[in-house]
Amino acid sequence: MKKGTSSRTKKKAAPKRKAAPKKKAAPVKKTAAKPAKASTAATSSAAKSKKTKVKFLKSPTGVFKMAYSKGDVAAIASAQATDMIAAGYCEECK
Repeated sequence: MKKGTSSRTKKKAAPKRKAAPKKKAAPVKKTAAKPAKASTAATSSAAKSKKTKVKFLKSPTGVFKMAYSKGDVAAIASAQATDMIAAGYCEECK
C-alpha cells in the first residue's frame, strides 16, 4: 500500500425518502349554536366583590403575594384593600 492512502472505503449516503402524502381533513359538521345562559353564581360574586383603587407605598409581593411595586396604582378587592391599608402597604386613591 502507498503512503497516505487508506484501506477504508467511503460509504455512500442513503437516498432521501419522500414525505408521505398529507391526508385531507374531514369536513366539519355544523351544529346549531345554543344560547348561553347567564350563571347566577358568576353574577352574584361579581356584585359582591367591590373594587377599591389604591396606591402602593411598599411592594406587597412578599407579604400579600401580589405583583405590584412601590408607586403602582391598582383596583383590588375591598376586603384585601382594607387589610393592606391597615398594614401600611397602600393608601386609598380617588
